[in-house]
Amino acid sequence: MHSRFLPPENRTDKDFFAVVLNKLEQIFQITKEHNCSVLFQPGDMFDAPDPSRFVISSMLRVFRKYSDIKVFGCLGQHDLAYRSWQNFNRTASYLLESAGVLTIVGLDGKAVELEKNIFLHGHSFEQTENLSNPVEGAFNILLAHATVGTRPLFPGHELPSPKAFAKKNPGYSLIVLGDIHYAFHSVFQDTNIFNAGVVLRKTIAEKEQKPNVIIYDTETGKFEIVFLKVEPWQNVFTIPKKAKEEQNNKLQKFIAIVQGKKKSMVSFDDNLQTYYVNNEVAKPVQDRVALAMEKCGMKINERKEL
Repeated sequence: MHSRFLPPENRTDKDFFAVVLNKLEQIFQITKEHNCSVLFQPGDMFDAPDPSRFVISSMLRVFRKYSDIKVFGCLGQHDLAYRSWQNFNRTASYLLESAGVLTIVGLDGKAVELEKNIFLHGHSFEQTENLSNPVEGAFNILLAHATVGTRPLFPGHELPSPKAFAKKNPGYSLIVLGDIHYAFHSVFQDTNIFNAGVVLRKTIAEKEQKPNVIIYDTETGKFEIVFLKVEPWQNVFTIPKKAKEEQNNKLQKFIAIVQGKKKSMVSFDDNLQTYYVNNEVAKPVQDRVALAMEKCGMKINERKEL
């Protein structure tokens, strides 16, 4: 979803948040029209963990309007405070769960039995703890926010394929993915792997994406793609030529830096200290940053591989 109030850069909608609510309504209506038992949302319900009260309350009203539909989700990096799922109780998604309109599955290491012999498992963004295991002899569904796709996002990008992800996570009959913004469907052995793609097109690169809902029948294995009613991209995007050239130049510079450092260890702390010096950041500000880092589990001088 990537729900937000203000329109992204280069979107020309006069009332962007009205578009957000309209698409959410359409998703619920499609769910009802097809008599679906549950609705899955694979992360990034919000574009930030702390949207305004107006955004949360407006979306909550839509959820309550369709309170007979059970909604299950996992957490994407945009949902998370400090991008740590351990801080889930500080987020807008937590408020939706507390209101009883959304169930985040998988953080406790337990699967949810949706119906007899059908189990739902959740893997939130970069979650490595409390992962549940498929139930032997059952129809297992994995709802995951993971960087998996069928084509790289830029030259030199190493992206795990859907089949590689399914091979690494065996035992599931259905895998529903979020994170990558384009849609795809793949099959590995007896596993169907889906990503419906982003619902709210944020960037020019997503202009060709057609927001959709995938209807899946667990008894027959058949599926149907239902497209939302949206404006053609030409009506909601503007593409300034100069801006496009600048974005391409920045991207090429970034790729060159990443490829140059790919095989080396990058010190986050060293880069941060360099930023402090170059920008004359005051000591009290540095202390606040250090405290925030510690709260989200990162210690000073910790080294991360790029």
